[in-house]
Amino acid sequence: MFRLCSFLTVKQIKLKKIAEGNQGAKIYWSSVTYTSNPTYFSDFSVIIFNDTDGETKSNATLTQIEDMEKFIITIVLKQSSKKGMKDFDRELLRINADTCKLSQGSFKNYIVRNIYRDIREFSNLKFSCPQPKGTFYLREFILPGTIPFIDKLIPNISNGYFEFTLLIRAKPFKKKLTNGVSVKAYGVFT
Repeated sequence: MFRLCSFLTVKQIKLKKIAEGNQGAKIYWSSVTYTSNPTYFSDFSVIIFNDTDGETKSNATLTQIEDMEKFIITIVLKQSSKKGMKDFDRELLRINADTCKLSQGSFKNYIVRNIYRDIREFSNLKFSCPQPKGTFYLREFILPGTIPFIDKLIPNISNGYFEFTLLIRAKPFKKKLTNGVSVKAYGVFT
């Protein structure tokens, strides 16, 4: 095997780089789209903005028209399979979470628990079971600008455009689970 320096082989250097991960991965958020089910939600809006403190933040408001038994949250991260394309056909991550388990502290996924904790800090939305109707907000929620070791957390991620989806499905009392709200945020990972 070819040797670099006198101590490390090429294979050892590659393994060392993999073990270190991308410590300073940068995320640049560019836009957001959103939809809601008008049967159960109204006055829904989401914006992202660059604050004067240099952080990218998000504000959202919505009115929940009917009491809900629970919510099911789905988080999806997609990237394009071709460099420079924005067709987001390669799914990197999909997580489903029951808000009853989240509010009881029994849901174990690290990513969802942290997003849930952060949303509770910047919002009046409790994701309790049941979730009473009302008007809810998310104010100055900081979108991450870096995610240390994201390549360890999501092994197939690569530099380029991405789509982050937060889908909240609603379960009204004595009715079937239905789409509630959907937020898609777009950006570039470097």
